Amino acid sequence: MSRTSEKRNTSQKTNTGKAGQTSGSNRSGSAQNSKRGISSSELRVRHRPTARGITPREIDAHKTRGAASAKNNASDTLITRIITFFLNNRIYAIAGALLILIVLTILIATCCSGPKEEPQEEVQEQPVQQQQVVPQINLPKQTTAYVKTPSQFSIGEDNVLCIVLDPGHGGEDSGAWADELEEKDLTLRVAQYCKEELEKCPDIKVYLTRTGDYDMTLPERVEYAVSVDADLLVSLHIDNLDETTEHGATIYYPNSTNTWMIEQTVPLGKYAAECILSELIGLGLRSNGVREALLFHDTCSSEEEWERYRYDDGLDVTDYYAITRIARREGLPGLVVEHCYLSDERDTARLRFDSFVQALGQADARGILACFGYVPIEDIESQVISGFDDIITSPAEV
Repeated sequence: MSRTSEKRNTSQKTNTGKAGQTSGSNRSGSAQNSKRGISSSELRVRHRPTARGITPREIDAHKTRGAASAKNNASDTLITRIITFFLNNRIYAIAGALLILIVLTILIATCCSGPKEEPQEEVQEQPVQQQQVVPQINLPKQTTAYVKTPSQFSIGEDNVLCIVLDPGHGGEDSGAWADELEEKDLTLRVAQYCKEELEKCPDIKVYLTRTGDYDMTLPERVEYAVSVDADLLVSLHIDNLDETTEHGATIYYPNSTNTWMIEQTVPLGKYAAECILSELIGLGLRSNGVREALLFHDTCSSEEEWERYRYDDGLDVTDYYAITRIARREGLPGLVVEHCYLSDERDTARLRFDSFVQALGQADARGILACFGYVPIEDIESQVISGFDDIITSPAEV
């Protein structure tokens, strides 16, 4: 072997020994570094000589910016691809736009509507019950018979009293009304009860101008009363006004201003009205008084109409109410009895009771009988009437 090859071998051994030492030192160093939590790649970077004096921190910052730039480039590339896809495909572009609009509409509607309210159960309001009007009804004592006493008013030549009751209205003319109550029905019922009470006297004849629900003119009613030779015509009514404060009973009799047939009609008419009203007040009704019938010229709209409504003497203006006017021409006293008001809740509440309607008829009958001197027999038996002891002995002797 030559000297040159020996040197070469010697050099290789030396290098091999150094390399072994180096790798050994590297292994021991990497073992130490792994204990410290430093990876080999970081160690290489840290020990790598930097150009121009760049520090490792700057290298880390550069890596961070590079990663962010890569992400931005990737997102820009994705958006660009999407836009390019929709530009190249119009149908998909339109569909995408519509989808976006639908989503936006749903979002806006959701935001505007706010939180969904739970449906609340409907609470049914209880109807307010109106306070029921309790009417005051004073029912009269029932009478079995009446006794004739002296009276300032005489009766017919045959000593028989004839009374004609006229139930107001009828047929198509219902008169006043309130709810299910109609004047024509009420007046007919009052008249029937009144007739029943009057007929407790054997020497009295009672007639009704109508006995059912049918039309009848006012002149026909008076003509019927005259045909039966009536001593008194009583027209029965129930009043009604827009002013609901009015209530109670009112009775009209022939006007005393006129001189035509005044003696035959006014005194008896006024006294009969007072007797009837006295009985009606006893039922708890308010008294509006007895009133003279209005004169027709008080309501005439023209001079010609005023001249047309005069009595036969050509001087006196006729009474306003047809019953009193037509009956007066015949010398017959005629009354108009307004028992109460259907426009008033107090009177209407009373009229809903049949017992009160019956009491009205009985009160009318008692007043009519009292006008001609008839007194309930119970009053004679239970009271000592001064001055009548020598006149009244028994009902049979009267």
